[in-house]
Amino acid sequence: LFCANASVRARLPEGAAAIASELQCDPGRFSLDTGCCEVEDLQAVLEQLGGSIQFGLRNLEDRQQFHSHMHQKSIGEHPCAFAADAMVSKRMELLAAAHEISTQMLNLIQISVSQLLCAACFSSADPGVGGRSFHEEAGALEASLAAEWRRLSLEVTSMFAGLREHD
Repeated sequence: LFCANASVRARLPEGAAAIASELQCDPGRFSLDTGCCEVEDLQAVLEQLGGSIQFGLRNLEDRQQFHSHMHQKSIGEHPCAFAADAMVSKRMELLAAAHEISTQMLNLIQISVSQLLCAACFSSADPGVGGRSFHEEAGALEASLAAEWRRLSLEVTSMFAGLREHD
């Protein structure tokens, strides 16, 4: 869904440039004075995105505090301490990996939504960059984002497989 393909484009009000800046729309790729979306709709999406990202960050902070708390615990001299430590240490290692992957996913959500909104709401500024058309550039960016989502998905799958294997 590209604004460049839309049959109706309108001159955007003053607030649109600030939103485009917040979205980090590349002014070399997108015309920030004409577009296809209402400024209020963009603001609503950005507020929802911001709330979702903050929710994720709060959960990550809670998980990090739990990780720090549990990392300091020890079973001591209990006869089963070796087995329990082995189980807990693997889970703590996976929790740290999950934290890193989750942080990367939150960042990728932000980037993906921003790029989708730029493409959907702002006209292309020029026909291409570096000899490639706007659609080729957009396709390359989408492929790059999709590859990153696949990579993170495989990391999560591998992490859960490791946990099942350990059990």
